[in-house]
Amino acid sequence: MKKLLGNGSYLAMVINKKQLLLTLITSLLGIFLFFFLAFRLGTSIELPAASYKPILKSAMGMTADGDDSISDELLAGHIMQFFSGLDPRNAASYMASIGNIFSYIVPENVEYKENFSERLILDATGKYVPLESQSSLPSLPEDLSDSEEVQPVQEGELKIADLTSLKGSTKNYVEAEGIKIKNGTDTVLDANDYLNAELPMNLETGGPKVLIVHTHSTESYAPGNVAGVSPSFTGRNTNPDENIIKVGDIVCDILNQNGIETIHDSTLHDYPTYNGAYTRSLKTIEKNLEKYPTIEMVIDVHRDAISLNDGSPVKYTAEVNGEKAAQVMLVMGSNDSALDHPNWKENLKYAFQIQQRMNQLYPQLARPINISTNRYNQHATLGSMIMEVGTHVNTLEEAIRGASCAAQAIADVLNGI
Repeated sequence: MKKLLGNGSYLAMVINKKQLLLTLITSLLGIFLFFFLAFRLGTSIELPAASYKPILKSAMGMTADGDDSISDELLAGHIMQFFSGLDPRNAASYMASIGNIFSYIVPENVEYKENFSERLILDATGKYVPLESQSSLPSLPEDLSDSEEVQPVQEGELKIADLTSLKGSTKNYVEAEGIKIKNGTDTVLDANDYLNAELPMNLETGGPKVLIVHTHSTESYAPGNVAGVSPSFTGRNTNPDENIIKVGDIVCDILNQNGIETIHDSTLHDYPTYNGAYTRSLKTIEKNLEKYPTIEMVIDVHRDAISLNDGSPVKYTAEVNGEKAAQVMLVMGSNDSALDHPNWKENLKYAFQIQQRMNQLYPQLARPINISTNRYNQHATLGSMIMEVGTHVNTLEEAIRGASCAAQAIADVLNGI
């Protein structure tokens, strides 16, 4: 009787384990369906992202203000990734798989500088001639000037922290050949492979070579005469003379001045609906590539948004020729997400060499290159990148200075200088 009772208890225990496993599977699938339906409902009736995205983020333990775009392709890829990662013998695999999906439903926030080499310029006859190297600003608009009198921080405002980002403090930051990198992927990278690589762009053929777009077209900056901002300040503006589109104008002008034919598409992708901005900007990129098949580089110009632990908003600046310029960060996508991006390392050739040139011309201008697990539409060409110019509390004047310096470095690299 005792033996029989023991076997019966063992049988009950087995049944309970199966029931527990079934309950776990059902619960996880239920959670997944909840997020899926919540997202699809929000997008189908075009609710403002702010109305339902914070709920999803909170449930997933996410607090960063990143882009909330998600395409059907991305979602389908991670559904497949979820089921392929399941291990019936290991309940922990369910949590790992579903966590992996949710980590991509809302892409991560992008938060993420001597000697000068000889430079060349085109003279009046179209020939390259030597130019004395100097750490100075390229040609800027004549009306560009900082506000003379800065208002003190008002009651209830957050004081702006003015910092210079030289390197990161986490284990993901590495430095090689003077290039500072925040590598968010599992791939070990050798800087020499990219610094010494030949770039595929051919400037001898006719037609536009560079396309400038803005996935987050309404990103803007703080007024130039303030030391603090309201906690509700978002840095959004639809006026193209005051937002990131103005910065794109400067980059476009300098590249064209250096003989690199550049197109600037100022289509709004994050207004009136923020959600789906990357999907819409990809359509803009594809439209331009079809119209101008000679385009070999796509630069998606953004600005960052960063706060300290105490809530103080941060702006990143460097001093160039006695003037404050917003620091610049190149953000590079990879093949680590469910979206296909097999040639992502080709883009790194441009990023590493542009970063090196910025360091040569304008020490401290460049923040570390941020290599992300996301794709960011950078599969479109072999020379795609995001360029983050300052943060939401830099001034437009600082952003224009920083962007002009970065554009000169890009022009030098593309011209083989």
